[in-house]
Amino acid sequence: MAKTSSSDDSFNSCTKCFSEHNRVRPCLCQCTHCSKLFCFDCMKDHNDEIQQNIAQVSNRYNELKELINKKKDLITNETIKSKEQMNEWLKNYIANLILEKATIDADIEKAEKEAQVM
Repeated sequence: MAKTSSSDDSFNSCTKCFSEHNRVRPCLCQCTHCSKLFCFDCMKDHNDEIQQNIAQVSNRYNELKELINKKKDLITNETIKSKEQMNEWLKNYIANLILEKATIDADIEKAEKEAQVM
């Protein structure tokens, strides 16, 4: 994360020391991530902060990934359940239609026989 500054940078002060601690220390490192200049102590602190941020982002990513997988499983399971319910409903509906058709056919036959008798 850090590279050693050249001798030309030795007159620059540490960014963190100057802004947070109101002190002047020569910068000895430059962060390759943000290009800020730091003394060794502040560079370690800065690196620790970055590592902590990376860990937090990684944890959040893993939590979101797990949540997405749970939601995908829920959607898949609910879809399967809905298809099964629809198939069962259609089977019952078709069975009722067949029974109704048989009843109508029987009524028509009965009416035809009665019409022939008259």
